[in-house]
Amino acid sequence: MNLYLIAGVINSIPNTVYFWLGNERKDSFKIGDYAIVENLNSYDLVKIAGIVWTNEDNLKTITKNNLAKMKRVIKYIPKDELENAVF
Repeated sequence: MNLYLIAGVINSIPNTVYFWLGNERKDSFKIGDYAIVENLNSYDLVKIAGIVWTNEDNLKTITKNNLAKMKRVIKYIPKDELENAVF
């Protein structure tokens, strides 16, 4: 089974890249956009730093989690929506 992972950075944990399972809408984001992702018992906003295509067998070389434990992307948010927002 082919998988794709979103590599992202959480602002409160600098210099560390984490991975989440992407959802089916692969064309709805680009590197530099943001994603709301599952994290422990809550959600986080992460900046997308990369996209990794892999399969279940190679997943263990990228992350310590197996497929059943991987957290998922909930929603993609275009960079312009956040960075140019007026509050």
